Amino acid sequence: MRKFYFFFAAGCAFFGSFPAGAGEPAAADTPAPIVDESEQSYQNMLHKKFLEIDKNQDGHISSEEYKTYNDEIEKRRREIMNKAYLDMDRNNDGKISEEEFLERINRRREEIRKMIKDSAASFGE
Repeated sequence: MRKFYFFFAAGCAFFGSFPAGAGEPAAADTPAPIVDESEQSYQNMLHKKFLEIDKNQDGHISSEEYKTYNDEIEKRRREIMNKAYLDMDRNNDGKISEEEFLERINRRREEIRKMIKDSAASFGE
């Protein structure tokens, strides 16, 4: 079982997972780790994200590297939004009616509810 997290910091969105038991208190007879496993996973993830943004690997993120990273995120966001628009336009007439809009939003809401329900069930395992 894995624990999932999502957060947004410094203009960056992150999503990932921790191994089962990460962040849970250690058993009384087991010495606690110096750095909590979930904290270590979090720090590792941040380090990888830093390296991803620091394209020239000089140990610093320049304004150009940060702009490039944000441009990449914006490009992916536009692709997702275009796909969502096409998905909403069910009759392919190039317009989204209120009915199409509501149908798509309500369908997505149900998908999210199911994901949350499934995630909650997996935490109970």
